Amino acid sequence: MNYFRKSLAVVLLLALSLSRPTAATAGSQIAVAVSSNAPAFEEAVAAFRIALGEDGALVFFVPLDNKEPAKSLFAGAERPRAAVAFGSRAFEAFASADPAVPLVVSMVLSTDSAGGARPQQRISTVSLSVSPTLMLPKLRSAFPNRKRLAVLLSSGSTSLRMELSALAQRFGYTLEIIECSAPRDVLEAFAALRGRVDFVWCLPDNILFPSAAIPPIILASIRNQLPVIGFSEGLVRAGAAVGFYPDYADIGAQTAEMVKRVLAKQEIPHVETPRKVRMAVNDRVLRILGIERANLSKPDPSNEVLVIH
Repeated sequence: MNYFRKSLAVVLLLALSLSRPTAATAGSQIAVAVSSNAPAFEEAVAAFRIALGEDGALVFFVPLDNKEPAKSLFAGAERPRAAVAFGSRAFEAFASADPAVPLVVSMVLSTDSAGGARPQQRISTVSLSVSPTLMLPKLRSAFPNRKRLAVLLSSGSTSLRMELSALAQRFGYTLEIIECSAPRDVLEAFAALRGRVDFVWCLPDNILFPSAAIPPIILASIRNQLPVIGFSEGLVRAGAAVGFYPDYADIGAQTAEMVKRVLAKQEIPHVETPRKVRMAVNDRVLRILGIERANLSKPDPSNEVLVIH
């Protein structure tokens, strides 16, 4: 995202937050909790409020910086018609709140869970997990001569293995699947894969790729001449060669559309993946690894490409 759009998102969020209540008021219909004030959340929430339109006036924000039990989050207020949790921390807070309030969860991985959530309560999720169907064509366009992929997966991901294998074949890739149970397995995989593949593909996984494990993984990537396909802008800036991640503003709009359908009592899917994907490439890392890419100076205008020099 360019500087202007990022600044606009922050300004919009600040403007909206100046008048927002911190507790529910009579007649409120949509309870919202946000896990973090990180830029990605700010961008998503600002777009969410805008996309709600008139329904945006019915939003009240539930603070998470207190010690109140989750069951009291809606205390003293008319019961909301819907609740929205942005992020895992918000999901945890809302999971054991009023079970009669339908819950839409956004900005989480599809595998995120909250122990207190009732099956009928968490009615839909807008996931952060980018669909490989959107990612692989962009990878092929940027690196048309690199067709050997290895993907690192947690043990037991049987259905995902089958899906990724079919998609890789569809887009002209060979795919080697490596099962890992911990970050140390990831480091060992880089040594074993040297010379066998063109990219090591890392999917979002809090167990395999915690923040503390990223520097050693990037070092293993450079040492073994194996470029990493990452899942966030931050990972690309840290040293991944290329990365694919959601358009957070569109995630907010997508979440708003989900809430509107809840309020209208329409049928909604259990999980939706991001509709738009952003791409980032780290030219400095590509130069170190001696990898050439196609010209990205004229990207698809609907999906920006960030080039890190």
